[in-house]
Amino acid sequence: MLLTEHAYTDIIAARDEILLPTAGTWVVDPETGQGHLVPLDPAMRSLHRSAIDAVFTLAGDCRRLAVPATGSHDLDTLAGPEFDPWAGGLRLASARGSALWADDIALRRLARGAGIPAFPTLALLDAYGQIGLISAEQREQAVRRLICGYVGDFPPDDGRLRALAACDSNSRGAVCSAMAKPAFWSSPPSAISLYGGLSSDLNASSPEIVADLLNVSILGITRIEFAPPLIEDLCARLAAATINMTGPLGDVPRLLQALRVALKDTDPPIPDILPVIVGHLMSAFQMALTARGAPDASLAADNVRALFARCAPDDQSTVRRAILSSR
Repeated sequence: MLLTEHAYTDIIAARDEILLPTAGTWVVDPETGQGHLVPLDPAMRSLHRSAIDAVFTLAGDCRRLAVPATGSHDLDTLAGPEFDPWAGGLRLASARGSALWADDIALRRLARGAGIPAFPTLALLDAYGQIGLISAEQREQAVRRLICGYVGDFPPDDGRLRALAACDSNSRGAVCSAMAKPAFWSSPPSAISLYGGLSSDLNASSPEIVADLLNVSILGITRIEFAPPLIEDLCARLAAATINMTGPLGDVPRLLQALRVALKDTDPPIPDILPVIVGHLMSAFQMALTARGAPDASLAADNVRALFARCAPDDQSTVRRAILSSR
């Protein structure tokens, strides 16, 4: 297996950084600009050190080569300290006529666009499974380890992700990372169904993480190459379902903040979707009341207003206007 010298140097730098003593990570709130220190979990630090040690050992067994010129202007422009550790393998594969093994979906797309075969670890696992080198159980365990290592892009799998999220806080963080990736949302019906079950699980066991789950899921949706109206509708439906699930006693203001932070830097920009969210909630409550044989638009409106009772006055005003518009 071939590895570029730049990638190997980057692995050494990462190992050295992780080995340094540190109290935690400095985090800045994008809304307030205020920073605070998040203490580093000793178990997580130990996990990261073990992982980087394993990567370092494997890298040491590879044949290391300098990054060559490819003769392709587009590929050779991906050079320099900021590109070489990441794109050096792409240039090396091009120069040698080899396939590129990469779990970065953007790098694989670049490679295939340049006519270079590229595959992720999942494809390698599938190939091993087909020729009988690993069992289905071993493949599944390997996929779960990849997810917990924040590696790869995987389609939604209800049993797998809900089981991982039930393990511990580190696994829940990995699940959130998986849901922020486009591959998870490539089939919206399956993804939304899994999101509903997972958010319900977390609301019962770890309600403080539901806003984070909504945030990363909105990020994942906005990263898919869907038409802007579809992205807006999916985001609104997801937010409406989450707000309805948490209920009037849930932290709806934090859910709205998580939603807006995720939508802040979309391109093209997505306007405030709170009125659309209210429209979905009104429809849901009216359908539920009608199914019970007691249609009542006023009661539906009362239920929606109750969900936003703890929100900022401006948001409550938006909710009232949206309710009037939907009736």
